[in-house]
Amino acid sequence: MPTLTYKLVLSRDEILYSWHRIKEQNMAWAYAYMRAQDDLTDEEVLHIYDNKLILPFGFYVDNQLAGFAEVSGYNLQSRTIKVSPCLWREYFHLGKELFIGGSLFCLDNLDGVCCVGFTPKPNRHMLDILNACGYNRVANLPEACWYVRKQKFTSCVISVATRQSLLKARKQLEKT
Repeated sequence: MPTLTYKLVLSRDEILYSWHRIKEQNMAWAYAYMRAQDDLTDEEVLHIYDNKLILPFGFYVDNQLAGFAEVSGYNLQSRTIKVSPCLWREYFHLGKELFIGGSLFCLDNLDGVCCVGFTPKPNRHMLDILNACGYNRVANLPEACWYVRKQKFTSCVISVATRQSLLKARKQLEKT
């Protein structure tokens, strides 16, 4: 098994590398659904993270950047963390392990109680992965997500994972 590690707050070069990989692999439609654009300049991409309200997060496999996430929405009143992950295609086979580990890393390092995902309902693949990783669907908000691929608003599925649900999913994954 390869070594999986995580890093909260990436360098400017890692952020830009990640954004270019997302675009190269034609994944901006799935990842950047809330921005509704994949033609941002490098400066516009970096500006997203200037305010520190959205933290750039890296997934690593054997010390190689394997994916990127935005961590945001941390709320001191509820201790929730919003995680928006994206892996490079060559690491899809490690997706569940990386997502579970990354979610636990965020909970540990940001003193969170749960991770929350907002996923366009048509993105069934991601919803299935989140479910296998211990994220439970808790709500469906009609027309709440801009879906770039269809150029329209679509339903948004809200999923929540706790430390316990993530550890249970990890244990299930280890059995297979």
